[in-house]
Amino acid sequence: MTQRIPCAVFSVLLCVTVAGGCNNSKPEATSEKSPEAATTPAATQSNLAPSEEDHPAPITAEDVERPASFRDAIPRIISYRDNIRGFIDAGKPHSTHVPLDELDFVLSWLPELAQEDNIPRTFWEPINTTAQEIRELFNKVHARLDAEEEANYGEVAEDVDKAIRRLQQIADDNS
Repeated sequence: MTQRIPCAVFSVLLCVTVAGGCNNSKPEATSEKSPEAATTPAATQSNLAPSEEDHPAPITAEDVERPASFRDAIPRIISYRDNIRGFIDAGKPHSTHVPLDELDFVLSWLPELAQEDNIPRTFWEPINTTAQEIRELFNKVHARLDAEEEANYGEVAEDVDKAIRRLQQIADDNS
């Protein structure tokens, strides 16, 4: 029980931190397409939603499906990465707000998911620090979007990929 407290406290603090969403002061618009289009693997130009003019309402933890396990979270993280990159490459950077916000929650749940999956305690800190690293990298992209600057996924791509590979290795080593 005492082992769960540090992860639980961290998860709660992380959720409180990300609960505000994008904090963009522009009026909110609704999208005709569902946010699921932004979180499905391998987004295509035909399902890149919402539109450039849209900025969805802030997302809460209740809006995001929690992965069933640490191992299930890794493909979700990869999917978010691919969709964020796809939206930026397609010239629709504002469509990244939903997957960026959802990714933030999934990353915040990783330490608790690892513990629930009985991944050895020696991996908890690397999981936590790697999740934080990925969050910080994507926050660079997110901050540029919120400041109405050009999104540059390329400046974080290599580091994001390395960090995801570390998480994937932990999942593979503990299968």
